[in-house]
Amino acid sequence: MRILLPKANMTDQTLAGDMPILDPTTVARIYCGLTEQQRTSPEPLFAHQLQRAIAAADQSREQHGAALVALSMLVVSPSVDELVGEMPETIDSCKIPVASTTLNGRKDWSAHWSMSAALTVATGSQFAAAMGEWKELSDSVSRRPDLANKDPSGFSFADLAADRAGLLAARHLTDPAQLANARRRLLQADDEQLMPEAAAQLEEGISNAEFLRRFGSTDDPRYIAKIKRIDDALRSVWLD
Repeated sequence: MRILLPKANMTDQTLAGDMPILDPTTVARIYCGLTEQQRTSPEPLFAHQLQRAIAAADQSREQHGAALVALSMLVVSPSVDELVGEMPETIDSCKIPVASTTLNGRKDWSAHWSMSAALTVATGSQFAAAMGEWKELSDSVSRRPDLANKDPSGFSFADLAADRAGLLAARHLTDPAQLANARRRLLQADDEQLMPEAAAQLEEGISNAEFLRRFGSTDDPRYIAKIKRIDDALRSVWLD
């Protein structure tokens, strides 16, 4: 299933709560800079692509938000620009095939991390979290993976941790009280900090029946406690 959001404008984006207004021109500028760097110096590590994106933004929440959308356009799909609205026509000359990157050795975690971050700055963290959960619940009844061959079917708390890592990073990069510290840390972050080994080892391939037996639903206290433990582990690595 593909979710088509209405074309965004300045009014629509205020619905994302306290997220910054995203400027299509800034998103296009950063994306074009990333694609030019990728043409001249291909980079396979997601952590380094993230650092390229952040370095292209000034130290404002608006540009950090634009950088996260541009990054997702690079490593997930150029069509992520639909989250922002009408893009400058000049962006067409910048587009390249999706950059193949890995996070802690897996391509799907790059997509989870960056798409969740882009959704957070464009639509708010509540919608981004819900989409991550929907994807995993969908996988719990699916016979094949959605994002990569090594991405097992079934509910994956590891995938969800990658989603949550991108969501938390986006929130910190767009929070005036925390963005300077988050920017400094992310510009130095490696795979272990973006997707800790403890998160990478979380359970995957959980069937729908098993999920219902152990966690009930996403509103169940058992599930909520599990997500809190994941968030606490992610924050302890670089956010706090």
